[in-house]
Parts: sequence; structure tokens; C-alpha cells
Amino acid sequence: MSNPIVVLIAEDHDDNREGYAEYLSFLGYRVEQASDGDQAWALAQEVCPDVLLLDLALPGTDGWEVARRVRSDPRTRGMLIIALSACVFPDDVQRAKAAGCELFLDKPCYPEDVASAIERMLALRADASAAPGATRPTAS
Repeated sequence: MSNPIVVLIAEDHDDNREGYAEYLSFLGYRVEQASDGDQAWALAQEVCPDVLLLDLALPGTDGWEVARRVRSDPRTRGMLIIALSACVFPDDVQRAKAAGCELFLDKPCYPEDVASAIERMLALRADASAAPGATRPTAS
């Protein structure tokens, strides 16, 4: 990638976060990491990543609130948000989408699946931006 896509991984479990980071870096993404919600929100504003991989059960400010803040701030509202959670009840998926997440991945989630989800969402965004009246992409 000439200008690498920037992915912010907000995950409080070190092994998960570092595994995703290592795999995505290997694929050519530029990766930033946050271990709690406050750090995730600060980095989202500072770095303005293309993709936010967001654990919803973060310590401090939770992922639900981070997603709402990202969507409400003009500097960050354009980033793609992919939610990660072990809570996979239908209400949780709907709440994540209502908070601004385009995609919901249930844990455990392999790094390859995360990379596929990112690639799929970026492709949807590229297709949507080429269409008249483009809006944010969403996937099920």
C-alpha cells in the first residue's frame, strides 16, 4: 500500500490487541493501539484513522460511548467502525449499529476474519463513494 490505511485497534485484552496489530501490520496497514476507551477516543481524534476496530466492553469510557463520540465529532465521523464483542445478543448488535458501528464481529474473532471485514468495509466504502448520493456503508 502506498499510503497505508490506518487502523486504530481499541481492545483491552493485550493478546487480542497485539495479535490483531501484528497481523494487520503484516498486511501493510498502519496500526495504532488503545487499551481503554479514553485512550481510544484520544487517539481517534489525534490520528483520525480510516478504521476503528472497537471492543465494546472497554474499561473507562466504554466502546458504545466511544462510537457515539466518533459519530458526533466532525473530525472523526467519517471513519469506519467495526465493533468487537463477546455479547452477541440481537439487542447488542442493534445497539452497536445505533451507536454508529457499521459492522459487528463476535468474539472470539481470528485476525484473518478481522482483516477480511476491514477489506470488505473499505470496498463497500469505495463503491458507495463512487455512487451518486453516497452514504456511509453498512454490512450485516
